[in-house]
Amino acid sequence: MLCGEVAYDAKAEARNRSDSLLGTDGEGPLRRQSDRRVTRLGTTLGGRQGRWIWTATGTYDRSGVEVRADIPAASGRRNAARSADRRFEADLVLTGPVVDLPAGALSATIGGGIGARDFESRSSLDDVDRDPVISRDRGIVRGSLDLPLLRRGKFSPFGTLSINANGAVERLSDAGSLRTFGYGLNWSPVEAVSIIASATNEQGAPTLEQLGGPQLLTPNMRTFDFGRGEVVDVTRVSGGNRRLRADDRHVVRLGINVRPLAATDLTLSADYVATRIDDPIAAFPIATPKIEAAFPDRFTRDAEGRLFRIDARPLNFAGSRQAQLRWGFNFTRPLGPVSPAMQNASVRVFASEAEARRAHPGAIFSRAEPGSAMAQGAGNLTSRVFVSLYHNWYLKDAITVREGSPALDLLSGDAVDVRGGTRRHEVAVQAGVFKRGLGARLTANWQGGSEIRGSNGAAGDLYFGDLATVNVTFFANLAERFGGSGAPGWLKGARATLGITNLFGTRPDVRDRVGATPLSYQPAYLDPLGRVINISLRKTM
Repeated sequence: MLCGEVAYDAKAEARNRSDSLLGTDGEGPLRRQSDRRVTRLGTTLGGRQGRWIWTATGTYDRSGVEVRADIPAASGRRNAARSADRRFEADLVLTGPVVDLPAGALSATIGGGIGARDFESRSSLDDVDRDPVISRDRGIVRGSLDLPLLRRGKFSPFGTLSINANGAVERLSDAGSLRTFGYGLNWSPVEAVSIIASATNEQGAPTLEQLGGPQLLTPNMRTFDFGRGEVVDVTRVSGGNRRLRADDRHVVRLGINVRPLAATDLTLSADYVATRIDDPIAAFPIATPKIEAAFPDRFTRDAEGRLFRIDARPLNFAGSRQAQLRWGFNFTRPLGPVSPAMQNASVRVFASEAEARRAHPGAIFSRAEPGSAMAQGAGNLTSRVFVSLYHNWYLKDAITVREGSPALDLLSGDAVDVRGGTRRHEVAVQAGVFKRGLGARLTANWQGGSEIRGSNGAAGDLYFGDLATVNVTFFANLAERFGGSGAPGWLKGARATLGITNLFGTRPDVRDRVGATPLSYQPAYLDPLGRVINISLRKTM
């Protein structure tokens, strides 16, 4: 029997404009205007053929950006940069059982897709017009297998065990063939414990924006020169870099999940993740002596040695290594009775069916009749209170910027980002409650301190203090509060939201060796907005 469904997702053109000031050149203020336009069209189809489920998606996106900026001491001349990005993608995914085995069905997911993208950019920089056009055609074939080996019961004293493997080959017209493959193991010795081990290797090409983005001059960028221990205003060059190479990512993960109370949705988990990336693609780092020694052609200084220009286009590092341990708990409790069959269900709320199908291709979707037991159980399941707390402990974070150069230890004084090295410890807390169309959510994040060392113990050393931020959100689904299924059509799909970002207005605290804060690291420079209150009304069709 063949059956199918179709869901459409279309959005009208969205526009955004921003105006900013870039300091002065002595004759007057320098200004920049940015205009952005985005259009998206999409559709999702799904169906079933026997025991197999299929999902097809298609999207078309178009975006355009235009930036106009004054050029210092250029008598009214402006640096103009324009880009247009057009992308089409179509994908098909099939999921189903291949053969029934004693421990369960060998299941497979296979799929493929095609795509075409054109990225056109135009800019004028240093009186040189640049007009690159980059195109990329894409074709991909991917598949995965899940093989159950043991099933809990009298024939398996060792619990449940399964192994899986996945692979993909993607062909890009401008970057050649890229491969992805991985394998893993899932073992549950007892019902309350599950252990996961996996390894993945993935190659990734630079984006067309990273390759061919329009080049743009930004004057008067406040920059801390760690070599001289001073703040200078530099001209920063941004845009694409046609020399970028694909990166190669290797990830090994070992995790354990424990549910100590059978009747309570409480999960304790711990994950160890080790990542190695060859030729990682990165934004250009900050101006430390080690970075300047590795990329001297990216920095320009005057006769007195003062930095006045940085070529900040993206680049490839030689490699990076990272290891981290993440552990914590997640607790969820429905606010109402839920049938035993639904008590262990994982809950995620989507704005529309089309969004849900994009997030879970191949999944089975069913609609509950209003007032039915299934509808009431689903309503109670989504009406819930939840709390989670996780601690992230970075054990290693090192980058080799160029072959033959010493590695940068981001946990011990080296840095590539203006906000300092990697924080060894981070804690994230989430809590929320939702019932009958009303909800509230709280997120809190804490980061430990870090430091950046300058050159040979010079005054360029900076120390970053601990930082904690708290965000709260309150929302109401208006149709659920005013009429339910009988609510007016204009209320259906409408949500009102009040959000407060950085509730207590905390900002980063940065000090040098004598306790002073350099100008470019003043709290309001690192976080210009501080506390933000946002009120929104959104309606989905």
